[in-house]
This record gives sequence, C-alpha cells and structure tokens, in this order.
Amino acid sequence: MPAPALRKVASIYLYGTSLLLALLPLAGIAYLRIFQPDAPKYLDHGYHIWGIGSVVLVSTTLSYIAYRCYLEGGERLTRYLALGFLGFSMAYSLHGLLTPLAESLPALFLLPGPTARLIMTVCIFLGVMGYGHPPEPEEIRKLPGQWLPAIVIEMLFLLFTLWLAVAQPLPFPVVRLSTEGAAGILSLCVLLALPLRKVQGPMLWYHAIALAWMAQSSFGFILALPWNHMWWFSHMVSLAGFVLLGCGLAQAFLTSGSFSGLYSPSQAYADMTEIRQGQELLQQAITQARQANVAKSRFLASASHDLRQPVQSLMLFTALLETFSLEDRPRTVVRNLGNAVQALKGLLDGLLDISRLDAGVIEPQPVSFELRPLLTCLSEEYSLTTARKGLSLGVASPEMWLKTDPALLERILRNLLDNAIKYTDQGGIAIDCRQQDGMARIELRDTGIGIPEDQHEQVFDEFHQLNNPERDRNKGLGLGLAIVRRLTELLSLRLEMNSNPGKGTSFTLWIPLGAKPKSSVPVENTIPGQSGLVLIIEDDQAVLDGLVMLLEHWGWRVISGTGPEDVIESLRPEDRPNLAISDYRLRQNMTGIQALDMITLRLGHAVPAILLTGDTAPERMTEALQSGLLMLHKPVTPDGLQRALRIVMAEPSDRG
Repeated sequence: MPAPALRKVASIYLYGTSLLLALLPLAGIAYLRIFQPDAPKYLDHGYHIWGIGSVVLVSTTLSYIAYRCYLEGGERLTRYLALGFLGFSMAYSLHGLLTPLAESLPALFLLPGPTARLIMTVCIFLGVMGYGHPPEPEEIRKLPGQWLPAIVIEMLFLLFTLWLAVAQPLPFPVVRLSTEGAAGILSLCVLLALPLRKVQGPMLWYHAIALAWMAQSSFGFILALPWNHMWWFSHMVSLAGFVLLGCGLAQAFLTSGSFSGLYSPSQAYADMTEIRQGQELLQQAITQARQANVAKSRFLASASHDLRQPVQSLMLFTALLETFSLEDRPRTVVRNLGNAVQALKGLLDGLLDISRLDAGVIEPQPVSFELRPLLTCLSEEYSLTTARKGLSLGVASPEMWLKTDPALLERILRNLLDNAIKYTDQGGIAIDCRQQDGMARIELRDTGIGIPEDQHEQVFDEFHQLNNPERDRNKGLGLGLAIVRRLTELLSLRLEMNSNPGKGTSFTLWIPLGAKPKSSVPVENTIPGQSGLVLIIEDDQAVLDGLVMLLEHWGWRVISGTGPEDVIESLRPEDRPNLAISDYRLRQNMTGIQALDMITLRLGHAVPAILLTGDTAPERMTEALQSGLLMLHKPVTPDGLQRALRIVMAEPSDRG
C-alpha cells in the first residue's frame, strides 16, 4: 500500500478509536439502564468520603499546577482552569463533608456534586473562549485582583445552591436536574467550541475526551438514584474525565507551560518531518564543509610545497651572496632580497603552523627551563626591527624557571611580538615577567592601534586582520593570533587580552612554574664534523645546488644527487658519511625515508639524518614524524640548518 494511502488509513483508525473511546461511557450507562434497573444500592459513607477526599486532593494539586502555568505563560485558559479546579475542590469538599447527612438531608448532600461539575465546566468554557489571546502581562498575573473576584463569585454561587437545597424555593429534583443538565450541556458546548476556537494539540484530544466523559457522567447522574450502581458508575466516569483533563494540564506544565505551546499529533508529525529534513540539510552542509576543508588542506599542501622549493633556493643563494665581499649598493640589494625572502618565509610558516595544528601532529614536550635566556634571545633578535620603526623594546625578567614546551612558548611569544610590531607605529613594546599566585605571569604590552571591543574574539580567527583591507603582505596573513590561541590551548595555558583602541593592547600568559635544576651543562656552540662527509638527496636542482654550495662553504665534503641511486653510485668503498640530508618528496613517488633506508642498506649502518620537507599535508607530516628523524620545513634558514646539524651530530642515530 502506498505511503499516503497508509497514512490516510491510519488517520481514520486514530479518529475512529478516539470517537469510540469518547462514547465508551454510554455503553456502561445503557447496560445499567437496560439490564440492571433495579440493582441493589451500595450505601457506604466511609468509602464515599474517602473517594471524595482523594478527588479533592488531586483537584487542589491540579489547581496549583494550572496557577503555575498561568504565572509562567500568562495564558487565559490556564487561569480559568486554576479557578475551575479550585471551585470544584470547594464544592466537592462540601459534598464529602455532608455525606453523614445523606439520609436526613439528601438535598443538602446531593446538590454540591452537580454544583462542582457546573463550576468546572463554566470555567473551562470561559477559558476556551479566551484561547488564542495574547499572554497577559507579567506584572498583572500576580495581582490579587486577578483571583479574588472570581473566587468570591464561586463561593457565592456555592452558598446560593446550598440555600436552594435547604430552603427549597423550587422542587429539589428540578434544581438538581437543572444543575446537572446545565453542566452536561455546557460540557458539550465546550466540546464543540474546541475546533471552532482552533484549540491545538494534546489539549484538543485530552479535553475532547474528558469533556465527552463529563457530559455523559452528567447524563448518567440524571438517570441515577443516589447510591445505586448507575450513581457510582457516573462518579467513575466523571472522575475519569476529570483525571484526563488533569493529564492535559500536567503535560502543558511539563513542556511549554501553556496549551498554545503544545501541538497536535498531525502538527507534531509535520514538525518532526521538518526537523528531519532540516537535520538532513544540516548533515549535507557539514559534509560539504568537511569536503571543502579537506580540499583546502590539499590545495594548501600542494601550493605550499611548490612555493617552498623556489623560496628555499632563494634563501640558500641569498645566504651565500651575503658571504661575498660586495660594494655598498650590491650589498643593499642583497640585504633587501634577504628581507623579502624572510617575509615570504614568515607567510609560509604561518600556513604551515595552521596545517600542523590541524593535523594534530604537534605534541608538547614540557620541560623545566629558564625563561631569561629565551627572552634575551628574542630581545636581541627583535631590537633591530623595532629600532627601524622607531619603537622601544623593553624586557624585564627576573630569574624564573617555567614548566612547559619551550619551543612552542617561543612560537607564541614570537607571534605576539610580530603582531605588536605590525600594529604599533609609535611608542614601544614591553615584556614584563613576574611570579603571581604560584604561576609565572608574562605580559606583553604595546602602544599600538588597539583592538575594538567587538573584535576581541574575531582577532583570533584565521585570516582575520584589522585595518588591512588592501591585504598588505607586510602585515602577514592574519594567522598569528589564531596560532597563538591554538598553541595556548594545546599547552593548557591561560591567555588574557586587554585592549583600548588608540592606546594599545596587552596579552598576558599564565604558565606553570618549573624546578631549577641543581646544575646545568652549557650547550657547545660549534658544528661538529665540519670537515666530514655529507650525503644530500634533493630532486629540485636549484635547491640541491644551493645546499651543496652552502655546505661546502661551511667546510663539508658533499656527495649529492636527485635520487638515492645517484648518491650510492658516487660512494667510494672508503667513504664514511657523517651525515645524510634528504628531501621528503622525491621523484617516482619515493619518500626521503625510503631513500635513507636505501643508504643505510648500502652502508650497512645508519648515519645521522635530516629530512627536509615542503609538505603541509597532515598525513605526510604524521608519517615523517613517526620515522623518528629530525624534520625541517622548507624554507630553512642557514641558521636553522646549522642548529639542526649540531643536534643530529650530537645524538646517536637509532636507525638501522
């Protein structure tokens, strides 16, 4: 069966069973009326009082729930329901209290019952008529004037019915049947008003069934005699409708606080369908975003590798040119060329850092180290840059030992310094360090342009820059603070920022203190084995030539080639290489790791090795790091290459 037809059948079944359920009490009334008209009475005052007391307790609770719903949502229907349940409780309490007078004063005992049902249906009718109106203002909801007049009216009406029962200006059967009939007719009127007032949701189902049962209970009371089976059965039908009415109220209270905030089954189905469609669209958007992010990473990785190769050769040849004796004008040209290459390297390094953080291949190595040498090095390195801009650079650092990753902390401080220098045109930059609250506090302040308050979060987004609509390359790519945020999160450091537009910005880092070692061994600042043999494998000829010339200038003997086969073929039996340097991505899909393994197999032992790579693809960086080799990212500065030589020559190789 097609789905639309099946849904139609299901809807017919739902409405049909709801109709049968609504008319079910009629079957009991008809059975008792036809087959047990003379059934014996069940006269038990104690059971009656217990039952009335239970109903009054439930009714009072539901009155309070409706009152809370009204305070929360201001819906008129819930206000009248609170009044209805309260009036029902008052009248039904009298009905229970007067049970001992059932035989001596039957009118006084019986009349509060239909009076309670009439008060309830009148309040429901008024509430349904007010359904859909705007919520009443919050300041009005708690005013005594909202409740006292209605409660007084209910009490007066109850006293009036008691007077009718005692004084009997009219025959009591007429009064009882009129009150019961009015309650039943009004229940049917409210039942018809539900669809006309477009009352929504579970309230429509709960209250429709409840009102149908309450109307039928009134019909049963009209046909019943006190204490016979029809009378007790009508009580049970009225109680069932009463309880079902309370279920709708309880559901409103537990969800939206109002009936207008609930939905019908058909609306709920439609909303669920809409939600599912929205979730599917959201999932598609997430999938597309992930695919776009993967494509972006692949593009950046490919573009980065292709750009880094020529930049690497430029850097090597520029470093060689600076070693020559040149006249002033050529030396100025070489210096400007070096500055341009350094700026380009900074841009590429920013992209590399983001890629490495995305790849999750950066693992912090926290150690205890002294802060002062690091800040002294940064101060010496950046003093020339700040002096060129006419800025002051002050560093105040007492003897202090920290416990974190020194390399990553240095990267954070470099990015903050770079950012401060870019956006400060006058005044200066200060770095202040001290211990506070058991932590090391490093504050970097500048007198730059400052950051507007509405930009305090955006400045940590990738590629976000202030006052750079023309995308001036001298101001970078907008990755510095994004990298700072990610690195501080990686190191679990607290980062604070304060800024006043036009006055400057301060960044504060809170870092755990470290233990000062008992003794420290100074690092030898020489390059071991400068007259040794180094093997170089690089498939980019320009980079290969630059490496060969630079290392030979440093005093190394070099055997080089564009692949491992070229190097192995050039090796003589008596050659004992001290070091191997290989690019990571070689020709014919070979990696530098495989090339170094071939060298190891040819020599019969491993040699200290360095991997050079221009790749930023996460999977490639992960593979290179897992090899255990020292990896340098192109473009590598001559100073960076010298530091790497010292490291690998000082450590025994674990390959082989």
